[in-house]
This record gives sequence, C-alpha cells and structure tokens, in this order.
Amino acid sequence: MSGNSRAVAAVASNNHAPVEILEFIASRGDAAARQALILNENTPPELLVTLIERSTDSE
Repeated sequence: MSGNSRAVAAVASNNHAPVEILEFIASRGDAAARQALILNENTPPELLVTLIERSTDSE
C-alpha cells in the first residue's frame, strides 16, 4: 500500500485487477478501497461476503 488512498481505490475498482490483489486490498485497504471493491463487478462473491461480515463486526 503506497499510502495513496485514491490509487488503492482505483486499483480496487479495476475490473482487470487480479483476485489476489483484490483480496490484499480487502484486508488492508481503507473505507474508500473497500467501497470500490464492493462496486467492482469482478470482485468474487466470497470476498464480498467477507467485506460485509467485517463491516458488520466493526459496528
């Protein structure tokens, strides 16, 4: 993670980003990156479930 939140969110929203990168961003990205993952149509369903579970656990 470069420390540039906008760059990480841009990668997270990239439909051609490898699943491994999306998983890494899901585990270490900020809220903007996680939102981009949710909106990315190529984010695997199981990763979406993980993101949702994490967000409900932190509430």
